[in-house]
Amino acid sequence: MSLEGKMQMISGEMEPVEEYIWIKWEKKYELGIPGIDKQHRHLVELCNKLRRDLKNFSAQEKVDWHVSLANTLKELAAYTQEHFATEEKLMRACKYKDYDIHRSQHIKFVEQVTKQLMTFDLATLQEAYTLLDFLREWILSHVACEDKLYVRPILDYYRSQKQQGNGRQ
Repeated sequence: MSLEGKMQMISGEMEPVEEYIWIKWEKKYELGIPGIDKQHRHLVELCNKLRRDLKNFSAQEKVDWHVSLANTLKELAAYTQEHFATEEKLMRACKYKDYDIHRSQHIKFVEQVTKQLMTFDLATLQEAYTLLDFLREWILSHVACEDKLYVRPILDYYRSQKQQGNGRQ
């Protein structure tokens, strides 16, 4: 069955599956570095899961939505740190000239998300939606703009390693 034909029950009504996709992965986000692209897609999937869960919880007016969303948010935060470590390792290996700037963006993001997590159990639904908007915008703009800046040096590094007989990726 095609995506257009799939329907799911959301807040008591049948809605197209496409409405579940809050962030659509697009070719413009791909960097051409398979491992990093895979991690970026997973970050997008986690954001979509958060948004889907929040929509479902707010529609059902559950009081305990904080707990479930906090767990996914913690998973997103942990995975983001793992992803940042991967990126930073590659940037160091290829001696990326703007490594310190890029790393400081990662640190600032982690600090902001950690701060939000610390008070998430007190957040209103509106604050939760605002946090999700922040995550979406940060991740997509960072991938589409900032991460694109290190692609050439990393790909050049991979090529040089392959030429030296150490073809890793």
